[in-house]
Amino acid sequence: MLGLSIGIACVMAIMLWIEDELKFDSFNKNANLIYRVLVEETGMEGYSNSAMTMPPLAGALKDKLPEIDKTANFESDWPVVVIAGENYFNEEGMAVVGKDFFDIFSFPFVKGNPQLMKTEKYSVVLSEKIAKKYFGEDDAIGKSIEINKNIVKVIAVFKDIDYNSHISFDFAIPEDLFGKGTRWDNQCLYTYVQVMPNVSTQVLRSKLYDFMAKNINQESKIKLFPQPLKDIHFQKNLADEDYTNLGDIRYVYIFSFMGLFILVLACVNFVNLSTAVSEQKIKDNNLRKILGASKAELVRTSVLKSLLNSTQATGIGLGILYLVLPILNTFTHKNLGIALSNPLHILSIVSIALSTGILSGLYPAFFLASFSPIKMIKSSKTKSSLWQRNGLIVFQFSLSIFLIIATLVSIKQFNYIRQINLGFDKEHVIYFNLKTNKSDYLTLKERMLKIPGIEMVAGKDYYSPTIMNMSTVKWTGELTGNISFSGHEVDEDFFSLLKVKFTEGQNFSKNSRSEWDNTVIINQKAKELIGADPVGQILKFWGRQFKIIGVLDETHFRSVNESIQPEFYIYTYSPKYIFVKYNNSFTNSNNHLTDQIRSTVKELYPEAPFDFKFLDATYAKLYENDKRVGTIYAIVAVIAILISCIGLFGLSSFNSENRTKEIGIRKINGAKISEILIMLNTDFIILITISYLIVVPIAWYAMHKWLQSFAYKTELSLWIFVLAGIIALMIALLTVSWQSFRAATRNPVDALRYE
Repeated sequence: MLGLSIGIACVMAIMLWIEDELKFDSFNKNANLIYRVLVEETGMEGYSNSAMTMPPLAGALKDKLPEIDKTANFESDWPVVVIAGENYFNEEGMAVVGKDFFDIFSFPFVKGNPQLMKTEKYSVVLSEKIAKKYFGEDDAIGKSIEINKNIVKVIAVFKDIDYNSHISFDFAIPEDLFGKGTRWDNQCLYTYVQVMPNVSTQVLRSKLYDFMAKNINQESKIKLFPQPLKDIHFQKNLADEDYTNLGDIRYVYIFSFMGLFILVLACVNFVNLSTAVSEQKIKDNNLRKILGASKAELVRTSVLKSLLNSTQATGIGLGILYLVLPILNTFTHKNLGIALSNPLHILSIVSIALSTGILSGLYPAFFLASFSPIKMIKSSKTKSSLWQRNGLIVFQFSLSIFLIIATLVSIKQFNYIRQINLGFDKEHVIYFNLKTNKSDYLTLKERMLKIPGIEMVAGKDYYSPTIMNMSTVKWTGELTGNISFSGHEVDEDFFSLLKVKFTEGQNFSKNSRSEWDNTVIINQKAKELIGADPVGQILKFWGRQFKIIGVLDETHFRSVNESIQPEFYIYTYSPKYIFVKYNNSFTNSNNHLTDQIRSTVKELYPEAPFDFKFLDATYAKLYENDKRVGTIYAIVAVIAILISCIGLFGLSSFNSENRTKEIGIRKINGAKISEILIMLNTDFIILITISYLIVVPIAWYAMHKWLQSFAYKTELSLWIFVLAGIIALMIALLTVSWQSFRAATRNPVDALRYE
C-alpha cells in the first residue's frame, strides 16, 4: 500500500507540472486568435528563423491585410532610470508596447484604465509590485514618475505576472513616447497579431508568406509566417528568442514517461505482493471454487478488493502530495495545486484510482482463479507462479535501472553545459547600468582605474545574455537573400577585459580612434557566412559601410543551449553598461571596492542609481532551469527505486518465510549464516543481472537519441552504465539482506516448528 501511495502521489505531482507547462498563455481571452509573426530569412546556409521583426511591420500588416483585426509591437527589458518622488531606480523590466497590446492580451488589471494609453502619449502602466515599490500603500493612479527624463502619468496597475505567460514585464509605456521605428533593416522587437474569428492558421500563413515582396520591397527575400500563441512556450529553434522563460517539450515527454514508469512500477509492486500473499491463502480460495464459486465471482471479488485498496492508496497519495506541494512549488518556481473545483483534476484523480485498481487487480484475480482446486489444496506452490512473479521483478527493476541511467546521463549533460568553455572569462567581473556620454565616460574610466583592486574597465551599449538586436547585413560577394546578424557596440577594452581571443585581424586600436567609426569586428559564425579572408571586406548595415578589422574566436555570450549566431561589434563612445574587472582579493562579502566604485560614479553622475551584478552569477541563472530539471530527474529516479525496494522487501520477506523449514534443516546440518545469506540472495542477484542486461542496450539507444537534440552534448560514457548496475545491485542487496539475515539467524528449532 505504501509503495502504491507514493507512486500515485508522484504521478499526480508530475501531472500537475505537465498541466502547468501546457497551459502557458491560455489566460488570454482570445488565445486561439493570437499569433506572433516570425521571419524566415533566406541566406547562404538555406534559411534561419527569427522571432524579432521590424518596427514598421505591425502597422503595415494591419493596413494591408483585412484578415488581421489587431496588431501590436512589444519590446522588453529596456534598461532605464526611473525617478519616483526623490528616489532613483535602475530598472530593466520596462516594456514598450503598441496601442492595441492590451486589447490583444488579457493581462488582469486591478486599478485604472489601460485604454488611455491609446490617446495619452506620456502614460505608463505599472505592476502591483512596482506600484508598491514607488508609492507604498498610496494609490498610484494619477501620480507621475520620470523615465529617462520623460514625465509620465500612471493610468493603470496590473496584477504581477507570476502566472503562465511567455511575456513578462514590470511596467509598460506606449511606443509613441520614444517614437515609432521606421527602419526595415533592424529586427529589434516582437510583432503580435490577432486575426478575425474565421481566419485559420493556413489562411494567415498564405497571406504572410510573400507579404514583404508584394507590399514593401519587390526584391525582398524575407518570408513571414505565423506562430500560434500557445506554441511559443515550447518552440526553441529561433535565433533571437529569450529562452529563460520558455519551456522544453522534451521535458514534458520525459516526465510523462517517468510518470507512466512510476505508476507501472507501483502497480507491478502491488501485483507481486498480492500474488505472493495470496498464495498463503490459496487453499481457502480454491475451497470456494469447490463449494460452487464461479471464476467470474472470484475475479470480481479480487478486482473489487483491488479497487478498494487503490482508492485508499489514492487518498493517502493525495495527503502526501499536499504535504510536499509547498516544497515542490518553491523548488520549481511554480504555483501548483490540486483544485477540487477543477473538473480536470477530479477526473484525473478518479482515473488514476480506477486504472490503478483495475490494472493491479485483474492479474491477481485471473492468477488465483486459474489453478486446479484439487492440486492447489495439496500444495500452494506452483512453478508458473514463481516464473510470473520473477518476470514482474525483472520488468520492475528494468524500469528502475533505466531511470538510474537516464538520471546519470542528464546530470552529466547538464554539468557539461555549465562547464563548457564559453570563450571568455566571466570570473571577477561586475557590471552596472549607467547611461554615459563621451567625455564623462573617459573621465569615469580614468578615475575608476585608479581604485586599488580594479584591473580594467570597459563599456557596452546594452547587455543581456538572453536578448539580441538583429540587423540585416550585406557584404561584397553576398548574392542571396538578407541575412541578420546580432549587433553590438563596445569600447576598445571590452574584449581584453573578458579575455576574448582573436583568430584573425585585431581589436579596436587605441592609437587609431579616427578609424573607429567605420570599422567592425565579427565572430566565427559570421566569418563562416562571409567566407575565407573576411578581414578587409566591407559590411553594409544601418545605411552605412564598415570595414572588417578582426574575427573573434568562438564565444558563447548566450546560453550554450542555443547555437551561436552571427554577430558584429562596432565601437561606442558612450556605453550604457560598465564592466569592471577586479583582482582575486575582492570577494562578494567585501563591499569596500564597490563602495569606492559607487563614490566615483556619484561624483560624475550624482543622481544615477548604482546597482551592480556579478557576471558569473548572471550566467549561472541561465542554467537554473536545467539544474532544477536535473534534480527532479534524480528525485523521480529515487522514488522509483524506493518503490521497487518496498516491493523487493516484501517479496524477500515472503521468500524467507516460505523457506523457513528449509533454512532450519540446513542450519542443523551445519550451514553457516553466510551460506544461508548467499542462498537467499542469489535468486534476486540473478534477477537484477537479467534486468540489467535487458535494459542497457535500450537505455543506450534512448539516451543517444536524447543527446542528439542538444547543440552541445556530452559523450555516453561506459562508467554511467557500470555505475547504474552497481547502484541497482547494491540497493537490491541492502533491501533483501535484512530479511535474509533475520531468516539466517533464526533458531533452527523455531524454524522446524514452523507450519
